[in-house]
Amino acid sequence: MDTSKSFPMNRRSFILSTMNLAASVAISPRELLAEARKFDAEYYRRHRKFLDVDQGRVAYLEKGHGPPALFLHGFPLNGYQWRGALERLHTLRRCIAPDLMGMGCSEIRDDVAITPNSQVDMLASFLDRLRIREVDLITDNKASVSCNPRI
Repeated sequence: MDTSKSFPMNRRSFILSTMNLAASVAISPRELLAEARKFDAEYYRRHRKFLDVDQGRVAYLEKGHGPPALFLHGFPLNGYQWRGALERLHTLRRCIAPDLMGMGCSEIRDDVAITPNSQVDMLASFLDRLRIREVDLITDNKASVSCNPRI
């Protein structure tokens, strides 16, 4: 067999065919649908909790046991953003995904301004009420409040 002749394929074709092959082998549509149904919007609505803090009432989802992990969403989303991560990690961690003030189902007092500092104060109060002294933060690229050491 002559191996000196190569099959002509450009990078775009190669990447596309590789991605298609990987996707078809990795997971079937039936598995994707079953995974999505485990943690759909209805599940989120039924299992959502509320916790009163100084700034108002924080809506959050909590699932699992173990070391706590706090999932902070970006603007203008809510804790539901983290549904896939919570579903996958709840067997290893106590996963907590609050709705930040002014977003999702959290309710704030009329006299509380929504600022980065007030969000930090709310999160500190939230963690205190849950009796969490140490937490791992998981954020998206817009949850800059996570950079504040006061949390």
